Amino acid sequence: MKKSPALRLLFFILFLSLILLTLPRQNALVASDGSATFVTSWGSDVTSNGNLKMPQGIAVDSSGNIFVADTRNHRIQKFTSTGTFVLTWGTLGSAEGQFNLPTDVGVDSLGNVYVADSGNNRIQKFTTLGTFVTAWGTLGSVVGQFITPSALAVKRCLPRA
Repeated sequence: MKKSPALRLLFFILFLSLILLTLPRQNALVASDGSATFVTSWGSDVTSNGNLKMPQGIAVDSSGNIFVADTRNHRIQKFTSTGTFVLTWGTLGSAEGQFNLPTDVGVDSLGNVYVADSGNNRIQKFTTLGTFVTAWGTLGSVVGQFITPSALAVKRCLPRA
């Protein structure tokens, strides 16, 4: 079942006692502490680096970096834990490393970044620096196919000692 934008309005990730929210209609990220006290926000409805156009998915890696699916800009943006822009990757398209409405992002324990590339009916995998690794999925309803993937979950396992 496809989630409506209203249901995806707020995504919560608890990290270092901050709650990060994506506000797609306000084109911003908001950070709040555990008592719902406003801490900071960043982004606006433009296409320049560090700004967001309908952000939907958000993930935090083990170093505290924040990855955002910048849906209407067809890219992923990476920020420090304080909201400082680090890098961006992706453009509109269907080639490797390109996106058509990315809606969610996840990071595994090794720092690999996974993106639900909704308009291209696939999942893409990247390094933490945005280098394309692999992709899987095509349009369809059998195993290995997707119809507009809009969310994903990444298991964050630590290697055994």
